[in-house]
Amino acid sequence: GAVTAIEARDRDPTASILVLEKMPPKYAGGNSRASGQDMFVGNNVERLMVHRRALNEPTPVPEDVLRAWAEAVCSQEDWIAARAAEAGRTIFAGGDWGREHVEWPEMPGADAIKYLATIHPHPSGVWEAFRDNVVGREIPVRFDTPVTDLVQDPDRLEVFGVVATNAGSTVAIKARRGVVLCCGGYENDLGMLRNYWGVDRVYSYGTPGNTGDGVRMLQKAGAA
Repeated sequence: GAVTAIEARDRDPTASILVLEKMPPKYAGGNSRASGQDMFVGNNVERLMVHRRALNEPTPVPEDVLRAWAEAVCSQEDWIAARAAEAGRTIFAGGDWGREHVEWPEMPGADAIKYLATIHPHPSGVWEAFRDNVVGREIPVRFDTPVTDLVQDPDRLEVFGVVATNAGSTVAIKARRGVVLCCGGYENDLGMLRNYWGVDRVYSYGTPGNTGDGVRMLQKAGAA
């Protein structure tokens, strides 16, 4: 979500941007904040796609999505470093640490992972760097404001905006140009875990905010 807001502002300084954050500031940032803060940088798009296909074999990702992801992973290094510098932080990459911590090195295509990277200082250096980039661009963020529904054309399903709640009140927000959902997963919704992952009991180490809200909204909007 932070990256989307940053890119929107940098591509069009006149754009009107609003970030709606489900959680209070104490828990904002989703799993981007709660994760180990590692990012891997690729050096070969085709080989990286081989690696990801092997990892995704039981549930393959569409090829156009896979390619877009691989191209981004192989070209994002300078952009990430620039965002870290803008936030007064440093990107740490390469060396033995960056190579030894590559996950699944035995899978085909793993040679396309150049190294792991992170942003110092810890904890949550990656999340805090992008958060600071949003703050530095004076992009408004409304906390404790979960989106509960999309406003759509009933026939064409075109999205016009969102319905959100805050402090017990409901508000409809019209989008002039577009709505982007950066909605996380469903690891804190037991029903969805049972239906889509087939587990009866699992405990999440991540954000408590990932309860599948966005997934359900997208299903209602027509997503498979």
